Amino acid sequence: MKIALDAMGGDYAPLETTKGALEAIKESNITVVLVGKEEELQKILKDYEYDKSRIEIVNAEEVIRDA
Repeated sequence: MKIALDAMGGDYAPLETTKGALEAIKESNITVVLVGKEEELQKILKDYEYDKSRIEIVNAEEVIRDA
C-alpha cells in the first residue's frame, strides 16, 4: 500500500513528518510518498538509514505556509 504524506505540513515539518514516515515504514508494510520540497527532504533523509525502495518523493514547487 502507498500512503501520500504532505511532508511540509504540520508542526516542525518537514523534519518531524519525515521522521514519522521513516518510523511508519519500519512498523508496517507500506511505501510512503513524501510530497514537498525535494531538496529539503533529501537533506533530511541523507542522515538516516532506511529501505530506499519504500520512501518516494514527489517534488512540490510551491508550499502554502501560515502567515
